[in-house]
Amino acid sequence: MTPVIRRFRPSDQLAARALVEAALGEHFGHLDREANPDLVSIQSSYENGVHAFFVAEHDGEIVGTTAVLVEVERCRLARVAVAREHRRTGVATALLSKAVEFARERGVPELVVHTQPEWSDALAFYQSHGFELFGRDDIDVHLRRQLG
Repeated sequence: MTPVIRRFRPSDQLAARALVEAALGEHFGHLDREANPDLVSIQSSYENGVHAFFVAEHDGEIVGTTAVLVEVERCRLARVAVAREHRRTGVATALLSKAVEFARERGVPELVVHTQPEWSDALAFYQSHGFELFGRDDIDVHLRRQLG
């Protein structure tokens, strides 16, 4: 399956939010919708002229998401989610390729992502795509990929 990767449109709001929240609920076993204020308006949170939010679409359905936040001298991935039935089909790889392209267009030297250490599938995915561990905080491990 080769999904279409494109920029978020306001008409994607409900489907994109539902997808991200489903993934969060799956991981945590519950969902606190108040804990994710950035998802109330993805357009205003991520599509503000600096950052970007991408969706993966297959047969007219949104099956994946990722945000790319432009920071000083790097870009950071956020809100990476793939619908359960579309995992391990290339959706995450296609989204990552788009994020790398977006970061390179901005001339940043690295792409970073934070994820929880118990998300072994996420860690394995990032490490298999050239990310290396470089730190951690109280919640997340931090990974980076040089774009050189």
